Amino acid sequence: MMSQSGYGAPQTWAEARGFRFAAPMVTGSHHESIATVATGQADIAAIDAQTWWIEARENPALQHLRIIAQTHSTPGQSFITRAGQNPAPYFTAIAGAIRAAPAAVRTSLNLRGIVALPQITYDLPLPPKIKAIAD
Repeated sequence: MMSQSGYGAPQTWAEARGFRFAAPMVTGSHHESIATVATGQADIAAIDAQTWWIEARENPALQHLRIIAQTHSTPGQSFITRAGQNPAPYFTAIAGAIRAAPAAVRTSLNLRGIVALPQITYDLPLPPKIKAIAD
C-alpha cells in the first residue's frame, strides 16, 4: 500500500525540503496514479523510473503529464531468502532466466541483468507517518 517509489521516496524528498505531502490518495498502482493525474483527480503522483519507461511506450495518458522533480535513486526490486540460506544459487537462477528470456521480453521489460548490492543499500530512511501531518 505505501510503497517506496509511490510513497516513501516522495515523502523523504519532501521532508528534505521542509514540507510533507498531505495524506495520499491510494490508487493501488502506478498505472492508476498516472490515470488519476491525467484526468485531474489528483495534482501529482510519484512514479518509479522503470514504470515511467514502460508507460511512456504504451500509455497515451502520459502526454498529459510532466516530470516536475525526481527523487534520489533507490534500489529496485529486492530478492530475499531466509537467514542462513545461501543466496548464490538464486542469484544465478535469476541471472540465467534473464539471459534466457527472448530479446523481445527483455526489451519490453527493460531487463539487462541482476546486480548484487550490499545490504546497506536497502537501509533507507522511513518516511514520515501520515498521521503526523498537521492539518
